[in-house]
Amino acid sequence: MKRVASASPRALLTSVGRRCSCAQVLTEHDQLRSTARTDCNEHSSRSHTIFQVRVRVENPAENPAEAEAAADAPSAGTTTESVINFVDLAGSESAEEAGTAGDTRTEGIFINKSLLHLRSVIKHLLSTHEHVPYRNSKLTMLLKAALVRAP
Repeated sequence: MKRVASASPRALLTSVGRRCSCAQVLTEHDQLRSTARTDCNEHSSRSHTIFQVRVRVENPAENPAEAEAAADAPSAGTTTESVINFVDLAGSESAEEAGTAGDTRTEGIFINKSLLHLRSVIKHLLSTHEHVPYRNSKLTMLLKAALVRAP
């Protein structure tokens, strides 16, 4: 397991080997999440969490004897990649309901903005709009590949 440089100072990227426990990485990163007490929730999450699992499988060149037995297997010498997103969105609370102030109130404003942008992207995907505003939020930019409209 090794830390990888991230474009955002608040994002943590960890590259894991094939035998590393994803649960260990999840636990480690979860301990770094920001929480604060509000009138709505004693341990209110002050950030979204995206746990992204990228799986890469390399299919080595086959030997001719194995090729017959695996007629439906992926092509020899290819690489298959997949991404699975586990998303935990911070809750949307009005500042008045939450009774927050200062940094906690500012975090709540940013949480609500990103959720509004996510809502906007989903509405655009469900409508006939040509343009989908993924760039309006880091959250929607990160999730773009998972949200794109099917052709």
